This record gives sequence, structure tokens and C-alpha cells, in this order.
Amino acid sequence: MAAKGLIGALIGGVIGAVIWAAVAFFAHVEISWVAIGVGALVGFGSLATGGKGHANGLMCGGVAVAAIFGGKFGALTMDLRDTSELRDAWVAELSTHDYEEELEDARDFADIRSDLAAYPSFIIEHRYTDAVTTRELESGEVDDFRRYTAPHLIWIDESQPTFEEWKVRKTESIDEFLDSARTTSGIWELVKEGLGFIDILFFFFGVLTAWKIGLAGED
Repeated sequence: MAAKGLIGALIGGVIGAVIWAAVAFFAHVEISWVAIGVGALVGFGSLATGGKGHANGLMCGGVAVAAIFGGKFGALTMDLRDTSELRDAWVAELSTHDYEEELEDARDFADIRSDLAAYPSFIIEHRYTDAVTTRELESGEVDDFRRYTAPHLIWIDESQPTFEEWKVRKTESIDEFLDSARTTSGIWELVKEGLGFIDILFFFFGVLTAWKIGLAGED
């Protein structure tokens, strides 16, 4: 009976995704327990069009996954439509203290530039991560450092820019980051990076809710 319930599940999923995105956009925060409501909309939508049974429950769970991630994607898409205020705020925060700190970082990095094994310790010591030990570093953090931060530090060490030159370069980096974040792949990366324990927990409850309701009516 999964085929009968698919249309209703999809309608419920679309409504749930729109609600998730709207709540996150207007409240300026994602409320994790909304995932349960999304799951319920998917499940009840499926029942309304005649869905029932184990296959229907599994289908509802799958639709709920898509709806929840769709809602998160939609919320970020709306947030990133106009990043001018965010950009201006970041540029305004660029200070001589940051400049001098990066000059020092660049000098220190020059000493270990060719020693890739020393990168994790450098990243931690110079606070380019929230991790406090090398074992806590996530796999992508060192790669991101090598791809984005290392070239910037090398440029500083080799160019010895003035504060104004450094600020122009940092502003260009901010613009590039925001342009990248507005792409589909960039938004998905932000979705993944934003997943915390509570998000995953309620994501599970939302999918479980859709699956459980979708089972209703099984003989």
C-alpha cells in the first residue's frame, strides 16, 4: 500500500519542509523538535491517501528524511539571499589586533611550512579550531587549513602587507566565502556542519514518527 500513500506523504513532506524553513527563517533559529511535526505530517498525509503497512512506514521514513533536510536547506537558502549586512559586519570586525595576530601566525607557520606532520599542532596552538588535542581534530580540518589558511599565511609572510593591504585581502576572502556559501554545494556543506547531537536526536525522532504513523492500519 506504499504507492497509495506516496502522494499524501509527499504533500505532508512539502508542507513540513516549508514550515521548518519558515520557522527557522523568521525565528532566526532552527528548532529541532519541529522535525517531529514534519514526521507527523508525512505519516498522516500518507494515511489520508490510503497508505498502510510496513512498506508504507519505510516510505514515510524516507520522505521524512528528505523533508527535514529540505527544510534545513530552504532555511539556509533564504538566509543567504542577501548577505550584505553579514559581509559588512565581518569587514567591520577586522582590526589591527587581528592583523598583528596573523602576522605572528605567518612567521610561526613559515618555520613548519614544509612539515605537514606539524600542521595539526599548529592549527591547535594558533586556535584555528575548537579542538584542544590533535586527536579531536576532524578529518577535514587539516585539509581545509592546507587549502584556505596556509596560502593566506604564506602570502602574509612573503608580502608583509600593510594593515590596509591585509584588510583588502581579507575582504576579498569574505566575498569569496559568501559567494561559495550561496551555491547548492555550499549550502549542503553548511547543513552538514550545523548538525549537532540534538539535531540528530530529533531527526531520528522525526523519522521514527513518520515510520510509526505510516505503519497504522496494518492488519
